[in-house]
Amino acid sequence: MFYKKKEKSFFETKVEDTKEEIEKIEEKGAKKVLKWYDFGSSKLRDEIKRRPAQYFFLFITTFLGSVITSSIALVGFSGNLLTFIVPHPAQKVAAVQSPSTQATVESQKYDPIVARLKNEKKEIDFELVDIRPVGEYMGGHIAGAINIPVYGTNLVTKNGDLDSALLNHSFQPYLATDKLLIIYAQNAYSTIPNDIASLLSSSKKRVKALAVGWEEWLHLNK
Repeated sequence: MFYKKKEKSFFETKVEDTKEEIEKIEEKGAKKVLKWYDFGSSKLRDEIKRRPAQYFFLFITTFLGSVITSSIALVGFSGNLLTFIVPHPAQKVAAVQSPSTQATVESQKYDPIVARLKNEKKEIDFELVDIRPVGEYMGGHIAGAINIPVYGTNLVTKNGDLDSALLNHSFQPYLATDKLLIIYAQNAYSTIPNDIASLLSSSKKRVKALAVGWEEWLHLNK
């Protein structure tokens, strides 16, 4: 009876090749390298030979895990990077004032056309107060307006806020009358007339800010 000679497996062939490589290394005297190479390669190959299915599964799961992790990291990094590179569309900033506050401010403003017509007809039922410095007031002001300087005085604190107590004291003679009190400044961009109107208004006294300032009044009455 004849038996077919068993063919060498892939791993056995590789082991023999490795032995030849080791012999070559030994001839060169690289003993330290030989120990590490021999230990690592032989042990690993022995383990793979004993459990090839388990190592194949381990290799596949490790590879897939690396791919998934790398993909997630890449997507996250790309998203963060795009936020810096791609410009965001301009967004409209919502007004700080609520509708009720805005309506209150508008109701505190007095129509300059009405003020002009009443001045022309001598039907004056209001007091006009110019809050600019004396020099600016003397340089020109609305006819009939009185001057109570607020800018550059102690009526305005270092923080730019109005001193309520001093303000009431300065305006006291005009708060005691029944006439409507109308405040105006250099131009319509000034917010202090509105602030004064808010602080001085009460159930007994009506105080409003003129919707324009001295600059706009000049153009309006040319």
